[in-house]
Parts: sequence; structure tokens; C-alpha cells
Amino acid sequence: MKRREITFEMVTTKGGDMGETSLYNGERRRKDDLVMDVVGDLDELGAFLGMARAVCRRAERHMVSLIRERGYTYLATGQRYLNRLSDLLFIIARSLETL
Repeated sequence: MKRREITFEMVTTKGGDMGETSLYNGERRRKDDLVMDVVGDLDELGAFLGMARAVCRRAERHMVSLIRERGYTYLATGQRYLNRLSDLLFIIARSLETL
């Protein structure tokens, strides 16, 4: 399979050079429009929630190992809590995508 070289011109549209950008529906907005601030904030929040979920899942995996390898069965409630928290973070992050 032949690789296609990607050039700078293929990546950029130059549409933002005049201080405007496009929304998902194609509508043009000024880059300093309050709508764009909210879009950026929601994007950042989604990324934060994704990272929080990854950390939560890692903590749960480590807790499962601790329960299994060392017999710390009293941590089972905490492990279930981390599992539900991970689910909640996933649901919240997905909900943000629809805003």
C-alpha cells in the first residue's frame, strides 16, 4: 500500500486566518465569540472527565489486585464504588458531547 504524503495545505483550511471559525453545523463565528468559549470549556471538561475516568479505572484495577492478592476483602465495597464512579464519569462525559 502506497503512503500518501500529507502536506500543510491539506491540513489547514485557512478559514481561521481572519479570526473566524466554524461550528459543527458549518455556522461561522468569531473566535472570540462567547459561544466558542463555552465550546472550548465543554471540550476541556470532557477531556478532564475522560482523564478522571481513566484514573478511577486504574485505581479500581489496583484495588482488585489488592483484594485478590492480599485478601483485603473489606475493600470490596470501595471497589464497587469505584466501578460505579467510573460508569458515572463515562455517562457525564457522553452527555457533554450532545450539548
